[in-house]
Amino acid sequence: TEAETQKTETTVPEAELESEPEPPKTQTLNVGETATDNELKITVNNIEFVSRIDELDNQFMIAEAPSGKQYAVVDITVENILSDKTQSISTMMETTILDQDGYNYDMDFEGITALDKSFKDGEILPGMKKRGQIAYLVPTDTTDLKFIYKFDLFTGKTAVFDIK
Repeated sequence: TEAETQKTETTVPEAELESEPEPPKTQTLNVGETATDNELKITVNNIEFVSRIDELDNQFMIAEAPSGKQYAVVDITVENILSDKTQSISTMMETTILDQDGYNYDMDFEGITALDKSFKDGEILPGMKKRGQIAYLVPTDTTDLKFIYKFDLFTGKTAVFDIK
């Protein structure tokens, strides 16, 4: 019958089953864990919540959070695991913090300027890694924050780290 014919045509070819498993589009992790898209590895090493960033001993480079806000300082390591291709990183384009209500918080330039070890965007050579901190200005009363790293702005591969 026609129904039986359709059933036999939906089997998965063996070649597809044996290929290397692709990482899921969205990976949810905790601080200290590492996500990958088989080209880059991203690790959230640490998260701190502070009301003031004053690491450079320079009175003009102090970031003070306004009332009701605080800085979420995320310490990340990004590693290029490809052996033959330099990767370019833009934390401004690829990262954000999301709260329990769905609001996004982008990096805060004043906060980043006051950090001693801010993450430096740019190229990562094959097999090399970069580490640094990114500051985001978030409300102090948030109960659930997630650090979002978009591996690829086009394919939608994303790592979600629970940070609060």
